[in-house]
Amino acid sequence: MLAFLLAAASTARADVPFFGVVIEAETSVPAHAPAAGRVVSLEAGVGADVKEGQVLARLDIGGQETRGDDTPLAEAEASAAAAIVRLESAKKDYDRARQLREAMLISNAEFDAIESAYKLAQADDASAKRKLESARKGKRQAGAGAPQAAIASPIAGTVIERAVSVGEAVAPGGPDAPFRVTPDPTRMKLTLRLDRESAAKVSVGQKAWLRTSGQRSRVFNGTVSRVEDAEAVVSVENPERLLWPGLDVDGAVTTEGAALAAPALTAEQKAFGDNDAAVVIGIERYPDLPPSEFSGSDAQLVAKYLLALGIRQANLQLLTDAKASYGGIRKTIESWLPGRIKKGSRVFVYYSGHGAPDPASGDAYMVPSDGDPNYLSDTGYPLKRLYEKLGNLPASEVMVVLDSCYSGAGFRSLLAKGARPLVTMAAPANLAPSLAVLTATKAGQISTSSPERRHGLMTYHFLKALSDGKRSLAEAFAYVRPAVEDEAKALNAEQTPELTPSPAEGRFLLRK
Repeated sequence: MLAFLLAAASTARADVPFFGVVIEAETSVPAHAPAAGRVVSLEAGVGADVKEGQVLARLDIGGQETRGDDTPLAEAEASAAAAIVRLESAKKDYDRARQLREAMLISNAEFDAIESAYKLAQADDASAKRKLESARKGKRQAGAGAPQAAIASPIAGTVIERAVSVGEAVAPGGPDAPFRVTPDPTRMKLTLRLDRESAAKVSVGQKAWLRTSGQRSRVFNGTVSRVEDAEAVVSVENPERLLWPGLDVDGAVTTEGAALAAPALTAEQKAFGDNDAAVVIGIERYPDLPPSEFSGSDAQLVAKYLLALGIRQANLQLLTDAKASYGGIRKTIESWLPGRIKKGSRVFVYYSGHGAPDPASGDAYMVPSDGDPNYLSDTGYPLKRLYEKLGNLPASEVMVVLDSCYSGAGFRSLLAKGARPLVTMAAPANLAPSLAVLTATKAGQISTSSPERRHGLMTYHFLKALSDGKRSLAEAFAYVRPAVEDEAKALNAEQTPELTPSPAEGRFLLRK
C-alpha cells in the first residue's frame, strides 16, 4: 500500500490518510470490440508493444457457443490463454529481477532461476499458440468455423490493460474497454484518494518520490499534476517501464516546491469584487480523443488564482473533463453566467483544451469533452458564439484567456479526419468594446505545453506574471509574449500569444 507523507514548510511531517490508489498510464486509448461477440483468442497481453491496427483479440460474432470443454479447440484456447497469463507473470518477474541484480540485491543463482522460468514460459506460450492454430485449422477444415471479428489496437504503443479472457462476452463501445493502449509507457500516473482535510494540503506542482514493493532501491520521481475534491494525481516518470497498473508502491510527496502558488493579496489589492464572476474550463481527458496535456490541472490552478484575486466562490464555475460537455459549457456560458452578474460587473473566462477549425467554413470551435471534430457544427462550441454571448452581457469588462489553438496543426488542436490544416484567427477584430481576448497563439501556430513545468506554456507564464505583480491584462501580455516565444523555441515550436484588442491604460485590471 502507499503511505504518503506530507511535509509543511517547516521540518514537521505528517501522514496523509487515503482510501485507495490506482496506477495507470498517463495517456491511454481504449480498444473496443467492433461488434458483440465472445473472445476466442488473445493475441497480445499487457506489456506487448503493438502497431496501429494490430489484432489484440479475435471474436466469435456468430452467436454460437465456442467454449465447450469437450472440443479440441476449446481446450487449445484455454491452454493458450493460460500460457499468456504465465508468460506475463514471468516477464514481470524477469524484468524486476534484472533491476535487482543490477542493484546487487539478488544472487546470480536467484536470477538464473527466474530467467529460466521466463524462457520456459516463452516456450510454453509458443507451443500453446501452435496447438491453438492447429485446432483452428482443424475446425475450419471441418466446416464448423463461425463468423469472426477482431479487436484491433487504435494506435501504435504498448498494451497497458487487458480486461477480458478467452470465452468472455464483449460488446462494442461502453466505458469499460477490453484493452487500453498507451502511446508512452514511460509516463504513468497515480491517483490517490484522500480525505478532504489532507487534500487541502496538496497543491499542483509538488514533488513526489515513489518506490515499489519489489524494488526498494529504485526511486521514481513524480509531480502532483491534479488535485480535485478528495483525489490527488501524481504524474511519474517511468523511463525503464518498471511501473505498471496493479503494483504496490510507497513513497512521499512534499508540500514544498509547488511550481506556482496563488498570490496572497490584501483586500485593497484585489481587483475583483462581489458582483464579478468567472468561468474556468479545462479539458484534459477526452473519452475518444487524444488528451490535452495539463489542461485540467491548469484550469484548477487558474480557479485558485481567481479566488485569490477576489472572485467569490459562489461566482466561480469550474468545469473540467466530463463536466465540460457541450451541454455543460453552453449552460454555464448562456444561462449560469448571465444570472450571476449585474450591470457593471467584470467577468473572466478561461479555456484550456482542444480547439478545432471547421474544414468548410474555417470557423474556430472549442471541443467539449463529448465533442467530435468530424461533426463540429453539432458537437463543438463556436468561438463566434462565445464572443457574441459574452459581448451581450451587461458587464463593463470581459477578459477571455484561451490556451488552445484552432489551426488544426496539432497539440491542442484537432482536425476532422482527412481534412487539411487551416489558418484561423481565434479572436476577430470586431469584438464588443467590453471584451479583451488573450490567445495562446497567432494564426497557424500550435499551443504547446511543457513536460518539465507540467503546464501549458501560455498558462504558466500568465499565472507567473500575476504572481510577479503584473496588474492588468496588458501588463501580463507584455510579460507573457516574449517568455512563451523563447520557451517554445527551446521545444522546437513557434508560439506567439496575441491580445485583441490592445487595452487602454487602466482597463482590464487583474490586481491593484
